[in-house]
Amino acid sequence: MNIRKKLSYSLKWISLESLIYHFLFLAHQVLLLKTCGYEKYGAIGALFSIIYLTVTITSIGLESSLSPFFKEMTKSKNLFKSFFIQQIIPTILLSIATFPVFIALKRIFSQEISYFFILTISLIILFESVKKTLRAILYLAFNAKVNMYIETISFAVYMVTIWLLYAQIKIISLNIIFIPMLFMSVMSCAFLFAYVYKFYAKLPSNSKFEIRGISKTRIFKCRIINFVNQFSHNMFSSNFLVPFFAMQFGLAQAGVFKILSHISYSITMLIRKIFGWTSDALLSQAKDLSMAEKQNIFSRINQKINHVLIGIIIFFTINISKILNFTNASKTMLNWPLISFFMIITLTENLFISYEKFYIAEEKNGLLLSINLLSMFFLFSAIHYSPNISQFLLLFYITTIRATSFLLLALISFYKWNIKPSIQIKPMYIAGSLLAAAIFFVIV
Repeated sequence: MNIRKKLSYSLKWISLESLIYHFLFLAHQVLLLKTCGYEKYGAIGALFSIIYLTVTITSIGLESSLSPFFKEMTKSKNLFKSFFIQQIIPTILLSIATFPVFIALKRIFSQEISYFFILTISLIILFESVKKTLRAILYLAFNAKVNMYIETISFAVYMVTIWLLYAQIKIISLNIIFIPMLFMSVMSCAFLFAYVYKFYAKLPSNSKFEIRGISKTRIFKCRIINFVNQFSHNMFSSNFLVPFFAMQFGLAQAGVFKILSHISYSITMLIRKIFGWTSDALLSQAKDLSMAEKQNIFSRINQKINHVLIGIIIFFTINISKILNFTNASKTMLNWPLISFFMIITLTENLFISYEKFYIAEEKNGLLLSINLLSMFFLFSAIHYSPNISQFLLLFYITTIRATSFLLLALISFYKWNIKPSIQIKPMYIAGSLLAAAIFFVIV
């Protein structure tokens, strides 16, 4: 299967997974918000954000570091097994360590949360961290079809379980939300592992490449740099911003930002799943191709991302007011300048995808590290001075940080690799986006 066919195949199945999953996800979130109210929804949302921010830490950049080594590690069973076991162990140990850390935090902040609930959260972090790696392997193996079935079916079961429980006891509690989630994570990991093992079983039994192996120093360097880069993105995502806003503005206001973040998250993750993993898979296979061919792959992926972003901007420009009114948000919560900046921050992160994947595949991600460290430095400065500045100025400052970071990355990339954003606006695509947004506006 050539590069173009692999791109088409991956896009088809990852797109289908993302569309089905996030349609169910958004329906679930809107129903949860209407049932709980903004304050409880804000508390649940802040806890989810903390979980996935912690998963980013415990993964230590593993899933995003697989693509540079995937072609090498799949040359034999022994190489694959050795790589997988050695790299997953630190993730498992860090996930287990979250239990005593959360117990210590419980003693500092709250006595209301039970030890059983803390154990549940820690186990969710463990299995979600492992799941990310297993899914990454299947994406890189161009087996997105399996990921699609497992992800959509497991979430559908999770969603049905929660609302059946609610129908019986007429209350939404933290246990009702998170215990089924743990069950879903365990089952997903079991099925994903079975398919990864099936892939592993088809690898050659031995190879001359095993004599040299893969440098542990090289892997460690790649993981650490990718972790910092990934963590920096999370600092500009809802996983950090929602808990931060909960402390700054209260749980009810955080609930507004959380439902907005779920809408933007669905779109963001749709883009990242479709184009992020497709980029990883293609660039990992194209590692030995000429620079001209790599530039062509980058241009194709970047063009598709930009088209989707244009469609998203059109959709939200027309429909965001109607969406928020549908969730029964009070007028005091609808601060449109803040909402606009929050959405810009979230959507801007997608501009980095094609650049990051290119640098990761080429193992030249030190530049990303420098830019992201600079971004985090300015973000921490904003957080430090946040009690003394307005909400509007705080979000404006955060938006400016990420926009400047992207411009800097684009300029350096053009100078170093002669790669640049590909923007060729097609009138039919714009017309289609306008029509879809208008239909949604009329129907909903």
